[in-house]
Amino acid sequence: NLNLKLMKWRLEPELDLEKLQSQRALILGAGTLGCNIARLLLGYGVRNLTFVDCSRVNYSNLARQSLFTSDCFNDHGEGLPKAVAAAKAVLKIAPHANVKSVEMRIPMPGHYAAENQMDAIFSDLKHLEELMTSHDVIFNVFDSREARYFPTTIGSLLNKNVISVGIGYESFIIVQHGFFGP
Repeated sequence: NLNLKLMKWRLEPELDLEKLQSQRALILGAGTLGCNIARLLLGYGVRNLTFVDCSRVNYSNLARQSLFTSDCFNDHGEGLPKAVAAAKAVLKIAPHANVKSVEMRIPMPGHYAAENQMDAIFSDLKHLEELMTSHDVIFNVFDSREARYFPTTIGSLLNKNVISVGIGYESFIIVQHGFFGP
């Protein structure tokens, strides 16, 4: 809190630290971007984080994904689910934080889905909508454009502040959708 108070005093006297601490951030993707966004949010005083991801920590992630270390693997070398590992790591950094993890697959347009998968897809979309409704800001940092499609669309329909970030080998994009108010 000392750094935040200093920032308020020196740079931004109108900064409402209590409002920052009460913000609920939904981080869709617990990879490189999601890990670093979580660390930055903690640094700015945000204490309510929810991670959503469907993949597991891989040894190749350790160099890029700042919340993951070798303790993200079981005795057989299998990685923990990324959302779970990210939440545990945040609690090591900020034990007073309110952190949740959700393991779920976000449906993607253009990807094949069998008829018997449709109920699960609609259930996942409904769960995503509920998560987005209950959070103040959404960081949409999934790996692909297709994975970012439904969160962006749902966020726009809900008039939520959705920040989408995508990184390629030679490019990047940052787009803010939805609510731009205080």
